[in-house]
Amino acid sequence: MRTLTFTIAIPVRNGERFLAAAIESALAQSRPADEVMVVDDGSTDGTRAIATDAKWRGRIRYVYNDKTTGCANAFNRAARLAASELVVFLSSDDLLDPSFLQIVEGGLLTYPEAKFCYAAAKYIGAEGKPLHAVAQNSQSPPRLYDGKTYVHNYLAGCLNGEEIHRLAGVVVERRLFDECQFRKEAGIMADNDFFIRIAARTNVVGIAEPLASVRVHADSISSRLESLNLRVSEDYLYQVRFLIAHPEHIAAEDMLLVHTLAFRNLAKLLSEALLRGRPDLYAAAVRIMRELVLAIGPEASRKSIAKTGNLLCAIYRWSWARYLYKAAVAAASAAKLLKRMRLRILLARRNSREEPKSARLREV
Repeated sequence: MRTLTFTIAIPVRNGERFLAAAIESALAQSRPADEVMVVDDGSTDGTRAIATDAKWRGRIRYVYNDKTTGCANAFNRAARLAASELVVFLSSDDLLDPSFLQIVEGGLLTYPEAKFCYAAAKYIGAEGKPLHAVAQNSQSPPRLYDGKTYVHNYLAGCLNGEEIHRLAGVVVERRLFDECQFRKEAGIMADNDFFIRIAARTNVVGIAEPLASVRVHADSISSRLESLNLRVSEDYLYQVRFLIAHPEHIAAEDMLLVHTLAFRNLAKLLSEALLRGRPDLYAAAVRIMRELVLAIGPEASRKSIAKTGNLLCAIYRWSWARYLYKAAVAAASAAKLLKRMRLRILLARRNSREEPKSARLREV
């Protein structure tokens, strides 16, 4: 019988708040991992002390990067350094269910042709409490998909707001990293980009049971961005251009899903520009939209934009809507200015009321 070996790799940078919980979940597997490795991407907080704590009894392999390289490169380095045949990726703020490795191993032994496996994830808050109910049909056995079918399911899930998995709980055969790695230029969507490209090289085992937990909290990388929508829109533009240049990674009919995702996020960016009174975000959104239309073509753009809602359709079709939008953004900025001015007036009035009292105190 084939024997599989697993390294659970935990890349981290300044992750002292949740790292211990991630390590505990990696060590608590009913089928023990052959290696648990923490790759520290130049942390300056207490990450090192947590990863090297004596309570782990030497079961953690700790690797420190002297120079910060970024998330994508940290994941790649973890894969290169792994001692096992298969690499399990676990972000430092996420968790694995105790039965994760046992079920994954069963799926990969059942379908030995697959070199990539994923398990569904549930969402938890900062304190570890579930944020959503688990789907009732999540107990089905592992299934095998060809790469193109997997990519379709993954993109359709993203479009419907029901992602079939996240990065936590993804398992990849280490040798695949010789030809496919996480790419820094893919930005915050490096994992999304990696999934699509890796599926062009192998069949995929999918596990619908949520065996990973993704933590939603204010300290996450995405939460710290000045504008997440701007960053994601830029990264979708990169992905669209890449897939147009390399159509072998995706079925032709699924390109519409990618285009629609790109334009849908662009609509979010435009809404954000209006709500925050940010002409700079509006200008960035218009620039990205023009570049998307240029890359995709007018006809495919119209089909994709039609699925995003009225806002983007109006701005795309009618030039007067752009001027109306600019006026709305300017009005929002003016409203903010008036609010600040009103606050100053109120403070000045309060100070003037307090002044006579202070004068009387001086007299006494």
